[in-house]
Amino acid sequence: LMLRLNRLSAVCVCVGLCTRSATVVLFATFTYLFILCESNHNNHYILICHVTALASLTEWGQYASLDHLISVYRHRRNSASMLLNPPPQITIGYWQLLIFQFIFSVPYFYGAIAKLNEDWLLHAQPLKLWFGGSKQSYPAVHG
Repeated sequence: LMLRLNRLSAVCVCVGLCTRSATVVLFATFTYLFILCESNHNNHYILICHVTALASLTEWGQYASLDHLISVYRHRRNSASMLLNPPPQITIGYWQLLIFQFIFSVPYFYGAIAKLNEDWLLHAQPLKLWFGGSKQSYPAVHG
């Protein structure tokens, strides 16, 4: 049930349908599943938790979403004259852009600093281990 709710809220966020409530549900379900399974720890999952938490506080469903198309359609249907009553604006506050730039910049900045060591710069580890393994590493694939 939790995975289905997570998947449904993710699809709603992707197409922009009920964006605010779908983002809150996505944050709650994804964070719960992430905390529940400690063995599947990844730093990118923590970033997703932070981004969905912040996105639930912002107006990120204002542009190129079904929510916006529905509001424009309702506005056109209910208003007699488009000149006297223009459609709703699709602008967001500048602070919302800055907060997302900040939340994405911090982990990548510190990740770059963490990779400034001999293993990453001179020996290309763990990249050689991940992508340049020998044939003995993957017997089912090469074997």
